Amino acid sequence: MKYIFYLILLFFNFGFLRADSDTPGNSDITNSGDNNGITGTGDNNGITNTGDNNGITNTGDDPNALTEENKEKITVNGIAYIYDVKVEVFDNLKNAFRKYSEDNNLGIDINIEIYTPSNTTEYKDFGFFLESIFNKKNGKKRYDIVFYYDTYTSILGRHFVELEKYIDTSRIDMYERSIIDASCVYNNKVIGLPVFFDTNVLYSNTVLLGKHGRDIPKTWDQLIDTAVYIRDQEKAQGNTDFDPFLGIFSANVEGALSLFEVTTSCRNKNSDPFPDETSETFREGIQILKRIKENLLNSAELFESNMEYTIGKFYQGKALFVKFYMGSYPPLYKPSVVPGKNEGVTGTIPAAFSVSLNRYIVDDEKIRNAALKVIDFFTSKETQKEYIVKKNLLSAMTRLYYDPEVCASFECDVFLKSKPFVNLSINNTEIG
Repeated sequence: MKYIFYLILLFFNFGFLRADSDTPGNSDITNSGDNNGITGTGDNNGITNTGDNNGITNTGDDPNALTEENKEKITVNGIAYIYDVKVEVFDNLKNAFRKYSEDNNLGIDINIEIYTPSNTTEYKDFGFFLESIFNKKNGKKRYDIVFYYDTYTSILGRHFVELEKYIDTSRIDMYERSIIDASCVYNNKVIGLPVFFDTNVLYSNTVLLGKHGRDIPKTWDQLIDTAVYIRDQEKAQGNTDFDPFLGIFSANVEGALSLFEVTTSCRNKNSDPFPDETSETFREGIQILKRIKENLLNSAELFESNMEYTIGKFYQGKALFVKFYMGSYPPLYKPSVVPGKNEGVTGTIPAAFSVSLNRYIVDDEKIRNAALKVIDFFTSKETQKEYIVKKNLLSAMTRLYYDPEVCASFECDVFLKSKPFVNLSINNTEIG
């Protein structure tokens, strides 16, 4: 199972599910040269970071740009890789900590360099860039804390401390264990906590469903049959300006996770483990993907449509069914659990955005304790409710979704029916 992720990418790259093998995956990201093309965005535009950065330019917070008023503060330096649409929420978290520090006289400031997919050529570049920094003698203490998606756990995990040595285990126990196990464990040690996470749901166009007297599907067979029927009916009426189904099957990380979800949803029950790639369950998932492509997405370009295309069609209301991240959504859609082969079985997979403590700075007690204060704030129940849940992000502190105040404005029932979240069982140990 350790290499199953790479196996899936090979399926895409060598045309396993493609009609035209020479059709590349959609990507607007380009590489600008030997520096891996990574640039940062953040609070202090125009600031260039020079030094051992492998030619990577950052325009984020300047760790040295402290005023006379706060020059005595301990500054916690961090680095983050985050999706563009979540940068604003992350900035709000940073500002909230600064206010918390001031209100409580902590004497701690926080500066974080931010990198996003729009200025990073490939997902792997951020992880290997940071790995190269940690491997240099003068780079080991450059960042005190690191915010990252779980894609990088196996690459970066060895550079982080075992959190149970420094924080109360009751904090860890507040989080959904399946998400911790899938995203924040390295060599059987908890090395991070989720700040938030993503998981997919199915969004159904209630206008089109109501027009044709169809229900929200609970199985893949129902989805395919309903989508084909409505597409044909609408086509007969001259309406061809919508997509029957969009699920993000592009040749990248999101596409691989979509394939994982479909194959996992073919288990007999939710408690079954992730299917081995040689199993009948896995083969059934591949067959469903083929049916989706042949019946609903009859071109390689549409099958491999990227996130930008999906978002555009989703918010224009020009898709019948959309498998997409749970969160804010257009009013004509209704969310439900991602379908399965059988009703009541789903394959939702968490993708966590976590925070970890650099193990090379722990001997500096002042910096270590200040960094732990930042982690404590970002992962507290109060912060998770106010700045994550109320901003339509998902918290891995799932007990919050039993809170009546939260559920008054959030689809808690859909979220809870998506549990248990599937652990891919990828072995997060040292690689290379």
